[in-house]
Amino acid sequence: MGSFSLSSFGDLPLPEQVAAATHASLLLFFLFFASARRVFACAIRRIPAPKDDVRSPHPVRGDSGCDRFVIVGYWFKITSFCCFFVFFLQAAVLGYETVTFLTRDAESRDYTLLYLPAVQGLAWLVLGSSVFHCKFKALAKFPFLIRLWWFISFIFCLYTGYLDTEGLITNLISLNSHILANYASSPALAFLLVASIRGVTSVELYMAHGDLREPLFAGEEEEGCLRVTPYSEAGLFSLATLSWLDSLLLLGAKRPLELRDVPLLSTKERSKTCYKILNSNWERLKAENPENQPSLALAIFRSFWKEAAFNAIFAGLFTAVSYVGPYLISYFVDYLSGNIAFPHEGYILASIFFAAKLIETLTTRQWYLGVDILGMHVRSALTAMVYRKGLRLSSTSRQSHTSGEIVNYMAVDVQRIGDYSWYLHDIWMLPLQIILALAILYKNVGIASVATLVATIVSIIVTIPLAKIQEEYQDNLMAAKDERMRKTSECLRNMRILKLQAWEDRYRLKLEEMRNVEFKWLKKTLYAQSVITFIFWGSPIFVSVVTFATSILLGGHLTAGGVLSALATFRILQEPLRNFPDLISMIAQTKVSLGRISGFLQEEELQEDATIVVPRGLTNNAIEIKDGEFCWDPSSATPTVSGIQLKVEKGMRIAVCGIEYILMALASKTVVYVTHQVEFLPAADKILVLKDGRIIQAGRYEELLQAGTDFNALVSAHHEAIETMDILEDSSEPNRKRLTSSPSNIDQMKSEALEDELPSERKAIKEKKKVKRMRKKQLAQEEERERGRVSLKVYLSYMAAAYRGTLIPLIVLAQIMFQVLQIAGNWWMAWANPQTRGDKPKTNSVVLLVVYMSLAFGSSLFVFIRSVLVATFGLAAAQKLFLRMLRTVFRAPMSFFDSTPAGRILNRVSNDIWC
Repeated sequence: MGSFSLSSFGDLPLPEQVAAATHASLLLFFLFFASARRVFACAIRRIPAPKDDVRSPHPVRGDSGCDRFVIVGYWFKITSFCCFFVFFLQAAVLGYETVTFLTRDAESRDYTLLYLPAVQGLAWLVLGSSVFHCKFKALAKFPFLIRLWWFISFIFCLYTGYLDTEGLITNLISLNSHILANYASSPALAFLLVASIRGVTSVELYMAHGDLREPLFAGEEEEGCLRVTPYSEAGLFSLATLSWLDSLLLLGAKRPLELRDVPLLSTKERSKTCYKILNSNWERLKAENPENQPSLALAIFRSFWKEAAFNAIFAGLFTAVSYVGPYLISYFVDYLSGNIAFPHEGYILASIFFAAKLIETLTTRQWYLGVDILGMHVRSALTAMVYRKGLRLSSTSRQSHTSGEIVNYMAVDVQRIGDYSWYLHDIWMLPLQIILALAILYKNVGIASVATLVATIVSIIVTIPLAKIQEEYQDNLMAAKDERMRKTSECLRNMRILKLQAWEDRYRLKLEEMRNVEFKWLKKTLYAQSVITFIFWGSPIFVSVVTFATSILLGGHLTAGGVLSALATFRILQEPLRNFPDLISMIAQTKVSLGRISGFLQEEELQEDATIVVPRGLTNNAIEIKDGEFCWDPSSATPTVSGIQLKVEKGMRIAVCGIEYILMALASKTVVYVTHQVEFLPAADKILVLKDGRIIQAGRYEELLQAGTDFNALVSAHHEAIETMDILEDSSEPNRKRLTSSPSNIDQMKSEALEDELPSERKAIKEKKKVKRMRKKQLAQEEERERGRVSLKVYLSYMAAAYRGTLIPLIVLAQIMFQVLQIAGNWWMAWANPQTRGDKPKTNSVVLLVVYMSLAFGSSLFVFIRSVLVATFGLAAAQKLFLRMLRTVFRAPMSFFDSTPAGRILNRVSNDIWC
């Protein structure tokens, strides 16, 4: 008769003994730890919580108006499901074994079959409940003990599964409920292993404080946007899998993202931090050698070299593992042909291919993310430097750099410098890729790899004159674009005058002429790029033909495996060779942009010590000038205004007559206005009369009239001009009064207007003014944006913008022919050569090379045709859209320019309409 005793525990198989003992130990330790923590918490309940416990999700008693809610992500739901899935599996096994145990007779009952499912079922029930409890505590990460439990459970599952599989194959054991449960739980335990490494629960706690959620100022962002991006605190697994984006992607899948949904950048990623680092290095370079022009490229390198160096690690790993496939493909072809070098060779090769591809994928993602972040840092820092420089430009420097030019610096040049981060590592990766390619080719074609090196060098040398041509075209293109942007900015600033004088069409035609000059250089640049694309798509083909021809002439024996390995190597080498013209072009463009921005950053600024700001309360003067000298041109020997002595007390109104009209402040403030209009002078507390750049008289209106001299002559001339005009009174308005030059009449008019207004009318006037100010404040609306997918209508309208879309089928056909001929060339080389050593080739060497060259250069020709067609289509579409937009803008009413910032329009005509 079976009996229940601990001695029967030893009758279990060793894996089940270890599993039961481990789960029992983990369960006891978990319960002991939870109980001890509860007792310890009760003992110190009255002790205030440390600062690290501030993020506790439990609501504070007495904190009325505080609503707490938790958002649970899919990751937590799947994790909880896996825990309870394993529990239900063990419960099912326990139920099945219990039924089987009860249906047997007393002599054959075996209690040992109940040990493992009972212990595991109880353990996973406690574990699942603990995991689910993390939701109520709003923990950001799972406890360490739970994660350790998951990790150990997966290891035991693998170990037990291996032993069970081996036993089933060798017929040592038969299939039972324990084995089925172990197999069924392996996917869930594999997911829990990932969860144990990742550690994140995807549970987020939000606190709503009623009125406290309202922003302090109108237009301020909501509290939700004050969360810092999870990228700043992401772990290794989260960074490798980019899972720190999960919460944002899940939210974006439910509804369109708003600005408040996007978390803030961490401090080190923000534009202010990047600007401070770059600006400090720039100023340090200027101080180290004041006589020579500092290098902006060197300042950028000093500021962000650590990020570039860390990113270079991923680029190097990607380069190394990308050549694993071409190196081993010949061995794999030999294995498929029946030449097995060692046992399990196929599995090992397949595992190496998989591991190399996995590493290549991970390193590629990190490399691309790294260059994106590096480019973002450079762009944000340079944009801030250019913008702040534009605020400090002197009057002379501002004459040579309009707002349109400055916008062009930030929209085009800064963007180009930031985009260079994508090509940064190509400078050293290209030689490394060539070395690895030559090593693989030497293994397959022998000494013919020297011809590969020669052909590669020839391909690179050809790019030198092309790079110079590209740089010349780029210089002329940017110069033409700057000139057009300068004139566009001037037109936008003075659009009201253009419309009043009906000059819109005249200036629009001038801008179109300038666009035509820019379009000419843009056309040359793109067509030159098409030639470069053809040359460098043909370069790998040229290299492969030279290599195979040399190998055949030297008597080498090519096999299908060697040819496929060489073609795979050429295909990888094709990428850097194809990108090399883009690298040369990008270097040329970046060099031009660096020079332009560097020159702008060294322009003369306003003198920082020219004015001294005195704290409030230390003096009663609002403005004080001592021996002031002012001029428009610093190189001029004679200043425009000199010998200025002036003190303006707070609240005074100062008039300066003799030069242009400039209103500097409101009437209720301290005002200094410069005018020729004499009717405004009686209201001034002090009048300065200028002649030949110097103050010749100063005083009140009546004092200067009595003194005679120049001011009296100016006023007399004004009155004579007024008297010559025939001014008629409107008899329908008896209450209308003529404006005279007497200050007493002006004050009398003000007092009468105030007396006539009733309190209710004053209130109504104030309300109308308030509404008017609010409307003026909200006149510039936010830029519209579309939500969801781009409609097919947008693509169709763009395709029909040039030549009514007739080029689109030709572009698609050229791309298809290019791909077909490339595949045909590779297939031909693999088919015509012998499959293994000793086999005979299916054709002679001449036919082999002629057919391959025809197919290869045919594919390059279709690449050239595609590039020319794409450039032609893009140029025509861009020009048509630009002209249509320009004419629409110039025909728009003034309300459009009042409600649309000029920078928004300049961005459209500078960056969006390119090609």
